[in-house]
Amino acid sequence: MKLPNGYGSVSKVNRKNLRKKYIARITTDIEIDEQGKKHQHKKTIGYFETKEEALNALTNYNMNKDEVNILYKNITFAKLWEDWQNSKKVQALKPDTIKGYEFTYKLITDKIKNMKFIDIKFNDLQNMINELLGNRKGYQSVRKVRNCLKQLYDYAIKCDIVSKNYGKLLDIGKSPRKGQALIFTDEQIERLWKLYYEQNEDTRLTIEIMLMLIYNGCRISEFLNLKIEDMNLKDQYFNVTDSKTDAGIRQVPISDKVINIYESIVNEREKGYFLINPNNKRKFTYANFRDSYWDRMIDLLGWDKKLTPHNCRKTCISKLTKAGVRPTYIKLIVGHEGALDLTERTYTYVDFEELLKSVNEI
Repeated sequence: MKLPNGYGSVSKVNRKNLRKKYIARITTDIEIDEQGKKHQHKKTIGYFETKEEALNALTNYNMNKDEVNILYKNITFAKLWEDWQNSKKVQALKPDTIKGYEFTYKLITDKIKNMKFIDIKFNDLQNMINELLGNRKGYQSVRKVRNCLKQLYDYAIKCDIVSKNYGKLLDIGKSPRKGQALIFTDEQIERLWKLYYEQNEDTRLTIEIMLMLIYNGCRISEFLNLKIEDMNLKDQYFNVTDSKTDAGIRQVPISDKVINIYESIVNEREKGYFLINPNNKRKFTYANFRDSYWDRMIDLLGWDKKLTPHNCRKTCISKLTKAGVRPTYIKLIVGHEGALDLTERTYTYVDFEELLKSVNEI
């Protein structure tokens, strides 16, 4: 007798001296590899002496699962997302990671958010992904959406709401910029300087942050975490004390071109975060900076929406390279992961003045 789809399976294990030869299993996930082959992940319910016992166990499992599903049959995507975010596993993550989830959630369409979770089909999610890509959302942002969906479906599987992880099946294509970094052109940087000198209060802070990032090569997360006490303007550098990699903990030289921007900000207050949201006087979150400041400025300038704060870092690296700065110096300035090879770590001593001289080359 063939069992219903998604019900599970019972099979006989052909091993000698095995008393319980029947195994009851259910499929918890299906993955598709790069060659397009499907691979099932199965959960074992148990081993049994007879096929009848194994079938009964499978039936009991599905009956209990249905009872759990009754509790969740009307839960929407939005409510399940909220439950997932309030789970112990997520709440144990870094605040910036949780803020990143909040930013990603904004990219989920209202149609999906309002649907009952058990009614969402693979095509519903793939169509949303296609829509995001068609609206020229950054590839990395779409990839974060897929990654969050994978984790949400893992949570739903643990709650016995669904048995398949649709997030792992979603196709987002390949990065269109793989091997060719999108950077700010000289004309765009010149326009930023022109806007800076115009001193328009509505755009001043965003312009200042964009310029500082282009000339320091920091990750945006590093820059938003800086505090006033991290600044040493006399010797023209700041300390990065919170970074995603060990190589990221470093002293970053401040270019002569933007030192006055740092001074104007530091002169405004004696302590606290270096960059604060003028609307609530609190530390910037990445989501708020992107949504209310960066993205609006890019739209205002009519530039490629794929330009993100990370492209400032790419621009800095590109300009340092074109200026003939030694690769070792570039690694130290921007804090590349695995920055120095063994030879560089063993034999290289770099005077900080050399790093400052390097950023002044751009």
